[in-house]
Amino acid sequence: MINKVIINEFIKNQDTVSLEKHFVYAYLNNTKIDFSESNLLMEYFNGFVKLPKLYFEISTLDISSIKELENYLELIIPDSDRKLNGAFFTPNYIIDFIINELKPGFEHKNLDPSCGCGAFLIGLTDYYKRTFEKPIKNIVKDNIFGSDILAYNIVRTKLLLAIYALQHG
Repeated sequence: MINKVIINEFIKNQDTVSLEKHFVYAYLNNTKIDFSESNLLMEYFNGFVKLPKLYFEISTLDISSIKELENYLELIIPDSDRKLNGAFFTPNYIIDFIINELKPGFEHKNLDPSCGCGAFLIGLTDYYKRTFEKPIKNIVKDNIFGSDILAYNIVRTKLLLAIYALQHG
């Protein structure tokens, strides 16, 4: 369960970029994901300095799924961006409902015009992987597309998709 009190303390005391990197880094370490073969993740962590106290506190949250990581990243979006850009986070049951209603085909192209941290795109990736046994690289290239007004959301979506791909071969 996400502890919003702890998150609010993190937000008060840390900058968003540092928080984001610590969340992603802690998740990768907690789940023992070797990201050394991902150019995107290696570049992302280039120059990263782990702050021991922050890393420890985030590690104790025991983030065990990519969905939980995504939720934490959404929580650290500044309030000003939420209000100004109307950020709204799509719950899993809505994502599942939309995908089950649409039942995208093997070659369909799917666009999330306001992808946020990529919840819908990850849901679609999982659907294509399970339904058509497509390699994730092909799904990302052929089937899913996202855009967002906030550049850091695009970065987060790419990070989460890269992590998802590493978790699923």
